[in-house]
Amino acid sequence: MPQTSNKAASLMRWYIRFTRFATSHLVRLQENEASCGPSCVMMVHCRMNRLTTITDGMATEQGMVQNVRTLVPGQGGWDPANDATSGDDVVALLNSFGIGTWQCDYVTPGGLSGALRDQASFFNLSTVPAIVHVDWGHWVMVDYMFGEYAVICDPWDAHVHVTKVANGQAVPYNNRTPALSWSIPPVWKTRKGGGNGALSGWIIRCTGMDVKSRLGKVFLGNGV
Repeated sequence: MPQTSNKAASLMRWYIRFTRFATSHLVRLQENEASCGPSCVMMVHCRMNRLTTITDGMATEQGMVQNVRTLVPGQGGWDPANDATSGDDVVALLNSFGIGTWQCDYVTPGGLSGALRDQASFFNLSTVPAIVHVDWGHWVMVDYMFGEYAVICDPWDAHVHVTKVANGQAVPYNNRTPALSWSIPPVWKTRKGGGNGALSGWIIRCTGMDVKSRLGKVFLGNGV
């Protein structure tokens, strides 16, 4: 699949999705087999800079590939069609954009629920998104937590998947594309979800932004 090289075309890879919680979410469709990590970074960047640097947040896939190659140590020859990105790679990319300090932590599958509530609870004024790892080798973004439910933005099929996150338990994850969904432009037929797995316990979260700055990101970047 060709990588978008201009921002007008790049906008066609973004989709607005709605949930039963009456929230709307911008989801980026990854353009390559292994570009889920950078695509999640693009979603985080856009969400946290919605009104200030939206054109940077909606960077092109081609531009993000170049960012990985130039900003992430050891990834000068990164191939987004074949080479996965590690948690450290995603952190390096996030930390290059000036949206706080991010780190990758293993909190165990059972400990993920608490970590997500601390980071992404909708009812927490200083909420920011998190990126979590799926055990089949995939990165997804958790935009918000509503009680026991996570709103997961999945770059593979450009959909949101509301997933139950029971306290202290491992989190099963299925990215089955909703049967009644529709998209303009249409998402590629090869991108129908349906993978079954679980969140592995790895989380990429913001740890170095003071409350005032986090509140600013919430009020400037909350919602669509």
